[in-house]
Amino acid sequence: MASSDSCAGKVCPPTLECTFPNTRVVLTRPDACCPKTVCVCKGTKTRTSSHANAVDHYKDLEQRYTNCSLVDGNLELAIISPLSGKDIKPIDFTKHIEQVTGYVLISRVTVDYIDLSSLRLIRGIEKYVVSNKASQHCPNKPGEPQGALTKQYALYVEHCDDKSKHYLRELRMQNLTEIIDGDVGFVNNSLCNMDKILWNEEIFSLTNKQKFEDHNFKGLRPCWKCTCPAVKTSTGSVLDVSCWGNSTSLCQRITRSNCLSCGASRCNSNKDCCADSCAGGCLDSMPREATTDKSKYCIACKKINNDGKCAAVCPNGQDNGDIEVQDDRYQFARYCVAQCPDNVPRTGTFCKRYCEKGTFDYKDNTCTPCKGGTCDNICFGLGVDHGPLENHTYIDASNIHNFNRNCTIIVGNLIFISSTFNGDLYCNVSTVSYEKIFDVFQNVEEITGYLTVEFWEWGDLCVFKNLKRIRGKQLESQRFALTVYTDQPQLQQLCFNSLEQIDNGVVNVDRNKGLCYANTIKWQQITNSTATSVDNQIPTSCGDVTFNHNHRLCLLDTVHWSDIFLHSSQDFNHVGKMRCKNVECHNTCVDGCWGPAATQCRKCLDYTDKTNAAGQFTPKFVPDPQTGYVMPGYNVTTCVKECNFYKGVYPSTDKQCIPCHEECLKTCHGKSEYNCTKCKNYNLDGNGKCVPECPITHFANAQKTCIACSESCIDGGCQGPKDLLGVEGCTKCHKSYNKETNRHTFYGAHCKICLKHFKGDQCPEGCTMINMTTDFQCYIPPRNDYTTIIVFCALGAFALFVGIFLMLYGSF
Repeated sequence: MASSDSCAGKVCPPTLECTFPNTRVVLTRPDACCPKTVCVCKGTKTRTSSHANAVDHYKDLEQRYTNCSLVDGNLELAIISPLSGKDIKPIDFTKHIEQVTGYVLISRVTVDYIDLSSLRLIRGIEKYVVSNKASQHCPNKPGEPQGALTKQYALYVEHCDDKSKHYLRELRMQNLTEIIDGDVGFVNNSLCNMDKILWNEEIFSLTNKQKFEDHNFKGLRPCWKCTCPAVKTSTGSVLDVSCWGNSTSLCQRITRSNCLSCGASRCNSNKDCCADSCAGGCLDSMPREATTDKSKYCIACKKINNDGKCAAVCPNGQDNGDIEVQDDRYQFARYCVAQCPDNVPRTGTFCKRYCEKGTFDYKDNTCTPCKGGTCDNICFGLGVDHGPLENHTYIDASNIHNFNRNCTIIVGNLIFISSTFNGDLYCNVSTVSYEKIFDVFQNVEEITGYLTVEFWEWGDLCVFKNLKRIRGKQLESQRFALTVYTDQPQLQQLCFNSLEQIDNGVVNVDRNKGLCYANTIKWQQITNSTATSVDNQIPTSCGDVTFNHNHRLCLLDTVHWSDIFLHSSQDFNHVGKMRCKNVECHNTCVDGCWGPAATQCRKCLDYTDKTNAAGQFTPKFVPDPQTGYVMPGYNVTTCVKECNFYKGVYPSTDKQCIPCHEECLKTCHGKSEYNCTKCKNYNLDGNGKCVPECPITHFANAQKTCIACSESCIDGGCQGPKDLLGVEGCTKCHKSYNKETNRHTFYGAHCKICLKHFKGDQCPEGCTMINMTTDFQCYIPPRNDYTTIIVFCALGAFALFVGIFLMLYGSF
């Protein structure tokens, strides 16, 4: 960075305000005194469809693209026209966009003009696919390939003249310098002079592969004559320059025809050659004497921009020949950044908006392999750049089969509209029943994007009763993480009984004529809205909660919203009268409720009971009997005045009802096996410890108490307390000790003394010996020259015992 002294007095151009969910990248080159802000916004893939009304649709686009300078994805402007009695201004919220990584689609836009005056580069990494199928215009069946009839465009403008007084007059793209890949097509518009633009000579990078197609209306509207000055080329020829509008300020920018001496490179307005690594040309501010490091003056880089300088790859902390070895940096939207933006997780050396298949961002903003080695519980929703719903715009019968009971995490968004349930005759999409929706979404615990419900004909949203977290990695209209906007009377309860956290975004519950209880929730304890940026600036805006015209939505003002919001700047607004009558939360609730029952409290006033009728927690994951998939258990939280002692739970110090230990017979006063009121099986030594069975060192009496065997019983326990081998004593092996001889004698044919010098698989059946003064070992029946203590063997060994005894003691 430049020193403050060297930058003193320098006037810098205004910096774009870049707020969440857009991402800010700061470049210190070419001018360290005036760092450039690149505001990256996420493009769309909805093509020509929109489920919002005209005004909201316009506002959505305005929110998304205001101050955006790089569209990471596709720029789609579709279905925008003036409203009856209202004027939609010409589109100027796009005026700061300089780059689009995907395609530009303009369809059915009938405002006067679109301001794309800053646009220099369309990469065409993703292209707009046009086929002759009717499904081309179906939102969930877009662009189906049809062999040779399929065409792919980087810029496509269609149907922007409805043959009334409204039509698109100017497409102000006068600074468009380069389209790296993809064709250009104009269909059924009244735009003037598009066929005069120097597409091949100036804009196309692959001049022999890219095409311009003009199917605009001819003679339907009057056209102006361009008055742009001709350009004299390096070879002396003269080129007529076309214009993008009825003004000399809208003449096409020339960066190649007037500087053929630059070879494959372009030039700036001073005819100074740009670096070969530039895409979209270079800055006019590049010093004429510059001969090295020209890439820092590029509008964009063909490959990667590393802090304002073009590179092939981002630095990985190794010496690549540079004077200064840089730390690891990660590629995000063709820029190298020191760390991936929040909610854009790291995958290797890349920052991607969603993890690749087989991985998930569990924490730390890093994609890691799915837990347990399988991703069966992770299902792809809407708005994800890969997956089965990549080009779909809402949930309906054409995509519902991609979800099942095993889905606990939805990567992306869920949107429910009228066509979800009622189908679409034009697009041949059937209806979806509520039972099907409930079946596949009932176990969802997390949505990484947003949840929007615009149509619902049932009394609650209990299908999402297990939903715990909404991350808000994407936001509807760039603002909303949760939207319930049905304009219908049926919905009465939200029923989000498990909802604990909303990471980013606003909660919008609007126009639900019969909805109650949502107003009681302390949303401030749930929402966690933040603006993010690559350089970790402190957020400047946070999410609010708004309730509008929910005529029966009650108790909103009783909620402690400040406990739900993360930031003090977040606010609560309630517009419209409340018409619910006699609606109250259950008397065991505190901080609001999702419905009237004790199972629908936001928090519990006294005790929280998460056990079932048998006093046990449901297993966290249980197998589904129909599919075999592993899915969440069905825990239900109930608020109670006190814990039900008789169903086998006890009150903990944090006011939870906790199941007794599994060895307790119903009641207890603590969590361990020592805290049972009565044992389900056996009581060890009468000391209060409950066990499933007596250990081998104990026997059970008639009262099911485990009594210790004699210390002389080894290798098999006992049947009674006596110090002997037999029915009331040791079961298999009895040990005696003679202090005078310092010897141990073992009685029983089943003694197994497997000690240090053990030889063979087991001691010989019958007799064994142990000597405490020497090493332990198994001993085979003795001969005459041994002095031993004989071990009594089972029944058949008696005769052997008598003979050996006479041999040892006959001389005394």
